Amino acid sequence: GGHANQNSAYGVYLDNSAAADAAPKSITISNFKADHNLGYGIHALSKGVISLTDVNVKMTTGASMAAIDLDNHWLGAGISLSKVTSSENNGVGINLITNGTVTFKTGTVEGNAGNALQLNESGVDLAADIILSNLYLEENDGYGAEIYSSGAITLTNVHAIANLGGVGMFLENFACSSCPISILYSGTGFNEFNYNFDTGLYIDTKGTVVMNKVNALGNQNYGAVVLNTGAATPVNVTISNGLFSGNQDNGLLVDSRGIITVTGIEANGNLGVNYGALLINSNDYSGNKGVNVEKRKFDLNTDTGLY
Repeated sequence: GGHANQNSAYGVYLDNSAAADAAPKSITISNFKADHNLGYGIHALSKGVISLTDVNVKMTTGASMAAIDLDNHWLGAGISLSKVTSSENNGVGINLITNGTVTFKTGTVEGNAGNALQLNESGVDLAADIILSNLYLEENDGYGAEIYSSGAITLTNVHAIANLGGVGMFLENFACSSCPISILYSGTGFNEFNYNFDTGLYIDTKGTVVMNKVNALGNQNYGAVVLNTGAATPVNVTISNGLFSGNQDNGLLVDSRGIITVTGIEANGNLGVNYGALLINSNDYSGNKGVNVEKRKFDLNTDTGLY
């Protein structure tokens, strides 16, 4: 392992982006700490794969800089993060710019003065996926996560809680004409998008949406918003086993051109003159439309429970 602490500029600055396109070089950082630096904690530019494993960055004081800032957008190389922590920094916790697949497995991003995680994966010709699992994005002053993708997005066991500057989890892969978004939970528990300053979970996609074991509680705007009305042909939304309660606006808002299926959810005690759940079929297509609701509770909302 190693460390880069208390530097008056960057903790780590790595740049091999000048390598030839035909022979891109990778960057790998493991078992590393970067604390109390004035600039970036870790800043890496590359045309190859960037990998971080067992990395901890905290107390970076540069307000306009991300504590961890990784950019390999030139080609299709991906970014891999595993067991990464970014906490108590004076700006964004983690910023990723890439046109390749992103995997972030096991991490904590908390107490930062900006967004916890921001990711701009928007290659025009490359539909690369984003895979996030076992993440805690908590008590940041911006969004828990702000993600723009050109591929499928898959979340498993993700928690975005008490972020004070925006949406708990914002997911958009509108650049892809059919890429899905899935939010799943493995084991006992729920994905959590709770007590955020804005909406808990916001999804905008042209693909199918599957959500299982999702809680969106006590947010200052909507609990969860799911939109896939931009699809050229109908694609479905399936939501099962979740709580969408105690929010300042609708607990759950879904607007889809396909079939909406909701099973085993509760949307109770949402405030303002709003609904527990508002499910909309926009621009319906003959033979592929409808709303299916089973095993549900919509109680004690200040307006209609289910609309």
